[in-house]
This record gives sequence, structure tokens and C-alpha cells, in this order.
Amino acid sequence: MPRLLGRLAAELVPGGHIVLSPAEGILPLPPELRRGPAPGWLQRPEGDAVEPASPRAQAEEGPASTGAGAAAREPGAEAAARLLGAGRADEAEQVLAALLNADPEHLEGWFLLGEALLARGERAQARAAFQRVLRCSAAGARHVDAGALRRAAARRAEALRDPR
Repeated sequence: MPRLLGRLAAELVPGGHIVLSPAEGILPLPPELRRGPAPGWLQRPEGDAVEPASPRAQAEEGPASTGAGAAAREPGAEAAARLLGAGRADEAEQVLAALLNADPEHLEGWFLLGEALLARGERAQARAAFQRVLRCSAAGARHVDAGALRRAAARRAEALRDPR
């Protein structure tokens, strides 16, 4: 998804907008985009001087942009989101464990951990991670709207509730 978002951003005219679901609003942003006035709202600022990466630079970046080397250079939540997007839930969980050990109130970290656990089929543990988002302080949100992330986590936790 991050690579697709980068391609969309490169095609977007200055002043243009992209609207995603609030849950996708936690994805790392390409340099051309800024978060907008509502959850999931992304925009390319007017007169944006940032040039999209050239096709050559994108080709040189290649698959390594979602690899463990790239993950080691990125902040924890962004690295985990990239790993999850690449289908590498086990590695994402390792990154998130380190992040959450260092910062137990990191809302994005708990939400992404829920997604990683869900990808591995661990429904009960995923539900617990989503519920943990609801108990964290809103100050634990770094790059997303805390309310939107909490609503998404509540929906995920409810969907994973034991039907008995």
C-alpha cells in the first residue's frame, strides 16, 4: 500500500486530495503528501516544491524499500507498517515489540500489533492489542488522529469478539 500511495501522490496535482479510510491513515506518507483536516484526508499542498522520486531512483530503491534494512532506518511504527504491507507479519511483530517495550502508550504501535497478530491468525491476541489502544492516552498518538484510531480499534476488537 505505501508504494501505491507513492504512485498516486506522484500523479496528484498540487492542491489535490486523496481520501482513505481512517484505518489506512496510519500508513507512512510519501514526501509529496500532508495530512489534511480530517482522518484519512491527504493532500498535496499548493506550490509543493517536493519533486516525486524519478523512475530511476524508484527502480534503484526497488524491493529494499520494504526490506529489513529499510525497516531498521525508519521509526518503529512506519517500519512495522511497511513490513505488514509486505506480508512480513512476524518481522513487524518484532519491530512493534521493541517499540512498545520502549513506549507502552504508543497507540499506532498497539493498533499495528493487532493487525500483525490478526495476519498470523491469532484472533484473541489481536483483540487484546486492539483493546489496549482504547486504554492508552490520546497523547500516545504520534502521526494519526487518536479518536479515529480508537474508533477503528474498537470496531476491530468487536469484530473479533468470541461469538459464544
